[in-house]
Amino acid sequence: NWVEHCIPCGSWCCRGENIFASREELVKLGVEEIIQKEDGSCMFLSNGGTCSIYEKRPFECKIFPFDIGERNGNFYWTIWDICPAHLKFNHEEYLRHLERTVLSSITKEYIRGYISFHSSKQPKKYGQGKTLLVRKVNFPVKN
Repeated sequence: NWVEHCIPCGSWCCRGENIFASREELVKLGVEEIIQKEDGSCMFLSNGGTCSIYEKRPFECKIFPFDIGERNGNFYWTIWDICPAHLKFNHEEYLRHLERTVLSSITKEYIRGYISFHSSKQPKKYGQGKTLLVRKVNFPVKN
């Protein structure tokens, strides 16, 4: 369980980031777009630092602290170094879990839209954070 590894850090994963959500995800949340509050935090981040839509959160939120990039037509998992909890769990085990669960309902076209959104709307995600290459994405058979 990822949550058991979280370290109170001021919810870095929910601050200063434009979140990508498909039309379907936005409809499920009942909003036109996901915006940041005046303090830079996600509109769904509660005052107590928890996600008010955790069970319905978008793909991007589900995979954090991981991210996906594309190079030469191949998709790769990366991990954000701003999340101190990423040092506390087995990356490979968690990536296999994400591939079985989260990626089972996501298409490569969705991921290309996600990557394009961040390239145009926010080329530098999470301020000074850096990503570290982990490995190639293993998509479920339907992709």
